[in-house]
Amino acid sequence: MELSKVCEIFAAMTGMTAEEALEHLDLVRLSIAEIESALKPGVDRAQNAQVLRYAAAATAFYRYSVLAANTGGIQSIRSGETTIGADPSSAVEVAAAVRDEFLTLAAPLLQDRQFGFRAV
Repeated sequence: MELSKVCEIFAAMTGMTAEEALEHLDLVRLSIAEIESALKPGVDRAQNAQVLRYAAAATAFYRYSVLAANTGGIQSIRSGETTIGADPSSAVEVAAAVRDEFLTLAAPLLQDRQFGFRAV
């Protein structure tokens, strides 16, 4: 997966400039590695590159939002030219919804790693 393209998507999701997004390269790399490690065997990465990039960027966006919310970093959410004041918990909820949406799109390409206990 191309790091630069995932970074561009991450920057768009967070409202950061490209330069600001570069400060979070490790977080983006971690998210790329997570998505790539979850791929089902035989998945054509090139054919599915777009959905995988968005899933990785959305995962990074969620993690960034959680970290920022816990350090007081989220004061507003910016989309294009619109800026909305945000409290940290709602910013994390929005990021979780975005992440879940893109992971749902990528679900046919990913192994199911959810684990749960069930009573019999």
